[in-house]
Amino acid sequence: MTPREAALLAAILPSPLKWKANPPGRYVAGRAGTLQQRMDIVRRDGLDDCALP
Repeated sequence: MTPREAALLAAILPSPLKWKANPPGRYVAGRAGTLQQRMDIVRRDGLDDCALP
């Protein structure tokens, strides 16, 4: 799964019967973009490989 696909999936999870990932509407596309930016920050800061104790 690509980061974009993961972001689209996460964006529609609150209401999967209302929102679609393909093609995404304006809200879903915007929300997915925000989620991708946050994923990039986590990756950039090296927090994507942290393990729980």
